[in-house]
Amino acid sequence: MVAKLIEKFKRNKLSDFYKSTISLSLTSFLSQFIIFVGTPLITRIYAPADFADVAILSSLIQCLGVFATLRYDNAIPLCDSDDESNVLFLICTVFNIFFSVALFLILFILQQSGVHIFNLKNANFIYFVPLGVSLYGFVNLLSFFATRTHQFNRIGVSRVLQSVTSIASTIGLGYSSVPILGPIIGYIFQIGFGVIYMSNIISRKLQLLFNGKYTRSDFEIVANKFIKFPKYSLLEAVMQMVSLQLPFFYLNLINDQAGAGFLMNAMKFSQIPIVLIAASISQVYYGHIKKNLDMGTLYPVAIDILVKLYKILILPLLLILPIAPFIFRTYLGKEWEHSGELMQWIIPYIIALIVYSIFSVNFYAKEKFVASLRIQGVVLIFRTVALLIGYFFFREFTLEIFFASSAFIYFIFWGYALKIIDIGAKDFFKILWESKKLSALALIIFLILLFIF
Repeated sequence: MVAKLIEKFKRNKLSDFYKSTISLSLTSFLSQFIIFVGTPLITRIYAPADFADVAILSSLIQCLGVFATLRYDNAIPLCDSDDESNVLFLICTVFNIFFSVALFLILFILQQSGVHIFNLKNANFIYFVPLGVSLYGFVNLLSFFATRTHQFNRIGVSRVLQSVTSIASTIGLGYSSVPILGPIIGYIFQIGFGVIYMSNIISRKLQLLFNGKYTRSDFEIVANKFIKFPKYSLLEAVMQMVSLQLPFFYLNLINDQAGAGFLMNAMKFSQIPIVLIAASISQVYYGHIKKNLDMGTLYPVAIDILVKLYKILILPLLLILPIAPFIFRTYLGKEWEHSGELMQWIIPYIIALIVYSIFSVNFYAKEKFVASLRIQGVVLIFRTVALLIGYFFFREFTLEIFFASSAFIYFIFWGYALKIIDIGAKDFFKILWESKKLSALALIIFLILLFIF
């Protein structure tokens, strides 16, 4: 059915950009629908504290996963030829394997020496980190390669398979003799099953390496051409990922296992609009960015995206804000109401993050690597200070202060990300004015919901 809908949209007279976006959004919708349907079953099998280990392990995997490809995978859509993209693919693949093996050895030595850095219920779960890092690196690599070749359907299908296997394994293991494995195995499938689905791409690229099609000189030339990615983008990505995962590290540090579970579920639902709409737009926007840059059409494309984001994403998210605790209490169970309360603080942050994440690739297109790096440095410092202020002075509201501060800083910087393609305040006011009727209706509904709930 999904394939038929995709073909129907492709036959319509839409631009390639929006055909690709709709195609990816449809499969993304299915993947998120599976998660949405399956999560209430999971929350009735597991308690909030059962997600403590997977919360910190997922944070470690995402932070260390940045190193898996040295960020060379981000350069693949910008390559001038297929040979360049193939060489970058091989560089990423080889380094990912070596890095994951080295990480396993380091963790093994630490474990055998009795060094346990994190508060894990099961210390041996730390060995899932190298596996997760490797899968995380390969999924990102395959995603960027598919973006370059405009194989957006494959990206969407892999997301559906990841959701199916994640939900099924988490629920299945919950009723087994080893329920403690459910959340972590489910997370591994959620980030990694796409590698199995697109493994034929990896095997084809490795054949090029074993056949000796590319020489050492080819690797050196391509690596040097895109050296700005590991030189600047790598550090930027590390700071960004650490700042994103700061609340989970904080909760692990104070050993608040239930808090980690509440936050993880709130973040899981906050990811739905990111994966469903924002990630699809971002993926396609990046896939077409070289063409739009060459044609000088970055500005009108960005304006069109902003209008659609405001109507189909930002306004609906704001309407969810007053009823989030009610939704979580009713849908997931009474003990998960606190996740809904956290969600109220997370929503403004998610809106700001979505817009920034989509248009931050403008820094790469305009080769403003240093500016992008500085932004993430400021964001990391700002969010760390917010967390410390909350911890020392307003401990009961630490996470609320953290997410409110995060929303503020990202609202500032997504404006800067758009300014480099000449989109300013007047453009935002124009968008709001042209959507004044819809905005007024949304405001009325918001006030009614606020009064009722």
